[in-house]
Amino acid sequence: MWLSSVLTPTFWWVFVAQLGLAGLFLGLFQYLATSPKWAGIRIRPLVKNRYSDRRRDINTSLNQLLSLLWFISFFLYFGSHVFYNSWWSGLTRMIGETLGVLLLYDFLYYWFHRLAHHPKMMRYMHGVHHWVRNPTALESTYLNPLEPTIAVFILFFSVYLLGPISHLSWALIFFIYSICNLLVHSSLIIPHPAFRWFNFMVRKHDEHHQLFRVNFANLFPFWDQMFGTTEEVIRKKQQAPQDR
Repeated sequence: MWLSSVLTPTFWWVFVAQLGLAGLFLGLFQYLATSPKWAGIRIRPLVKNRYSDRRRDINTSLNQLLSLLWFISFFLYFGSHVFYNSWWSGLTRMIGETLGVLLLYDFLYYWFHRLAHHPKMMRYMHGVHHWVRNPTALESTYLNPLEPTIAVFILFFSVYLLGPISHLSWALIFFIYSICNLLVHSSLIIPHPAFRWFNFMVRKHDEHHQLFRVNFANLFPFWDQMFGTTEEVIRKKQQAPQDR
């Protein structure tokens, strides 16, 4: 069941290693965000949330476990349909598979995330995450359990629709998917030109947590530019009535 011509021992060991790497990034980002020593690189100061640390830890742990179970189930039931047993199929194909899946995923996620800000969806689902005003990486998974389920299903659908893909392409997709979610919630601004893209993504999502109705994309900000949901567009709309 666990092993097949596609779900090889190497596949599972790489997946476990990626989970460990994500855990290391989570620990690093969380330490930098909460340590007084590094308070100067936080985009906003820490504030007391509407929930206890115990409730946060239970919620995030259960959501991470739920997502892990969904990933394992996806591998076991659909692995032979979405992966082909190869780690290297050529640079062009690898780039095409990786970008194709991530672009489709982020396009679909953009619309799901935007819909999640409808008042009823905010009340019954997405509002849980927005109790976090100045998030840290750990709070990236402080969610109603329905939300991470939908997010991973969007990713699964994207892989299924565009697959089969190579193991290496999947490894890159999963790395970008998991690390970017931690990165945008890190609330860290690192004052060095090498971290320009890092800081840009953090600022974009920080604006989302402050203004709510902006920056719904998770990986590719151009979806917000294309559909008019950047903070610049929203602020212009808010100022327009005042200018009349």
